[in-house]
Amino acid sequence: IVLLGFVLYPYVYLTTRAMFLTQAANLVEVSRTLGSGRGGVFWRVALPLARPAIAVGVSLALMEALNDIGASEFLGVKTLTVSVYTTWVTRSDLPGAAQIALAMLSLVVALVTIERWARRRQRYWSSPQKARSFTPHRLGTVSGLVVFALGLLPVFIGFIAPASYLVVEAWKRVRFAGLSPRLLSETLNTVTLSAMATLAILLFGVVIAYTARSLPGRITAALQRITTLGYAMPGTVVAIGILLPVAALDQMIDRAALAWLGAPTGLLLIGSGAALGYAYVARFLAIAVGSVEAGFSRIPRSFDHAARSL
Repeated sequence: IVLLGFVLYPYVYLTTRAMFLTQAANLVEVSRTLGSGRGGVFWRVALPLARPAIAVGVSLALMEALNDIGASEFLGVKTLTVSVYTTWVTRSDLPGAAQIALAMLSLVVALVTIERWARRRQRYWSSPQKARSFTPHRLGTVSGLVVFALGLLPVFIGFIAPASYLVVEAWKRVRFAGLSPRLLSETLNTVTLSAMATLAILLFGVVIAYTARSLPGRITAALQRITTLGYAMPGTVVAIGILLPVAALDQMIDRAALAWLGAPTGLLLIGSGAALGYAYVARFLAIAVGSVEAGFSRIPRSFDHAARSL
């Protein structure tokens, strides 16, 4: 729990920090004039306004924790994700693994639904015309060092320490065996595929989030939730779920090309990396949709109506 907490905290930190930075200072000042202290302003004003971003970050961290296999198996913790992996790989029972994955998916859907139901009638935005940013509060030497140490602690445990270990081990490997001649080409393929998948994820994320905002309704909301559930499923389950239909489609294309053109196409989709890009989109679309949705939640709908009237 501690390990995953230090590793996954950026999901909540980054989205919540972005929301705190966009909050207007006049809201805090009005609360202070009404008698609220610093703690009261935080718990009653700032934190509730950041709830959409917190919900997105917590949902992403929850899905990532459910998807973890390596740390849980290494530390001997029996989780549903480890059960999915062992059932599929060790016991060769794909239907059983799919049933466990479905139970995990149902759990995530239930938690996300409960959170959204709890804030179903709440709206979060402030007027940007009258907004004024916060004035930074300068800390003393001792308090500044304490805050810096507290902020550095999760970064050190969750990133610096494991990254340093990997760098040391990689350097030992390079000194012993040297660099692989295929490293440059494989790195280029990885960067190219990642960039293309990222652009596709951003495009689909903006379209889905804005469609759900422009055409609110139960059907639109349900479709939006379905498109983001791939992040909650283990990568192995997503791979199997995509590999089988894409392979069948490849075979159909190959037979059609052989019948019409007299030349087979082979594994056109799987061999070109298109299937892997599709898997990336299905897996990480929740991050783009959640982040864009949290940003849209702060924009008054009157802006949309005014733009359409023009």
